[in-house]
Amino acid sequence: MFNNDKMEAVRKLKQALPVDLFETCAARQRVFSNEPAMDQDMKGDAESNDARIEENVIELKFHMALHKTLEALDEAEDKWDVGPADLLPGSLFSEQAVWALERAPVIDIAYGAVIGLLRDSGWTSFSPSMIDHARNRGFDDVRKWFTGDLIIRLHRLLMMSSSYLKSNLQRAISLPVIVADEDSGIYQQMLSTEEATKATPLEVYLQMVKDAALESLHLRNADFWDIREE
Repeated sequence: MFNNDKMEAVRKLKQALPVDLFETCAARQRVFSNEPAMDQDMKGDAESNDARIEENVIELKFHMALHKTLEALDEAEDKWDVGPADLLPGSLFSEQAVWALERAPVIDIAYGAVIGLLRDSGWTSFSPSMIDHARNRGFDDVRKWFTGDLIIRLHRLLMMSSSYLKSNLQRAISLPVIVADEDSGIYQQMLSTEEATKATPLEVYLQMVKDAALESLHLRNADFWDIREE
């Protein structure tokens, strides 16, 4: 679904799922682990079936997490599509700052969603099947399709709001530390050349980071050299 950008289909699937799907599968796993001993063939079949169920549930959870992350970015971009200076012509900077502060939480939510998915969840290294290579390739395609897009969109959001929310400039400067982390392997999902730009998402992103660094220096940001992972 994500490959074809059919987001409406994803929403309908999410709405059609039982509310307690994940809890039910987890309970089934607990019951199985407490069942009396069975012969090896039966136990092997049951364990194999249980493993497939678990793979399916984890894959579904990751697809739902990606969908939630995209929604968070969409909402933040909608609220910041027009900045306060354009939206409130002739207004004082203090009035614009109030407007920005009221809309700061949506950027915080988008930031948390992107970092939570890419760094903290295991999404960048997950394989949905031990035997179905086509399924694994499909999941990998989704990762390569969206990872660069998520990072670039987040960076733009942070920079767009940084004139009013100074901490977001520092977030943008520190984001490459997260992207370069070997454990999460985010940058490794940003190495496929895009037809439209003739460049990899990583190359596009690094140019944006360079521009952000120059802006930070231009503004004499005292925290510029305090680059850290949040």
